[in-house]
Amino acid sequence: MLRQPEQRFLSFYDYFLKHRNISLSDAMGTSMGTYGGCAVKMLVRQNQQSCYGAPVNASEVAEAKERLKTGFAFVGILEQWDLSICLFNKIFGIPRCHAAQLEDTRPTDNTTLKPTDYDVSELGDWRDDDDEIYDLATKLFETKLLEYN
Repeated sequence: MLRQPEQRFLSFYDYFLKHRNISLSDAMGTSMGTYGGCAVKMLVRQNQQSCYGAPVNASEVAEAKERLKTGFAFVGILEQWDLSICLFNKIFGIPRCHAAQLEDTRPTDNTTLKPTDYDVSELGDWRDDDDEIYDLATKLFETKLLEYN
């Protein structure tokens, strides 16, 4: 399951850094290289246990894309959670979607239980190294939706 990369970064900032009184501009200056490319790192680096690490390079992005295309029977999109879960069930022969599968068990806002949609314009022109992976994941997801109707 992949999340739109700039949304993921802002969620990371909101959860881990904001309460430490670190400004977004400071976080962008120090964290984006270190925490960017999270999906790429998880797909290609051995023993990668978090998003933290050296910035990704072009060969790692290419390898991650290849692994995503050839190594997974299912790729979901977090922003389309319900549809992703139901597609997962269809691909793996689970007869229907269950309400418990569609619950947000870790809501950002415990008072409204609404998903958080961050304003990515705060990031200006910066784009995460995972953008290519997310774009590919979205295409793979859409292809499977058509295949499994």
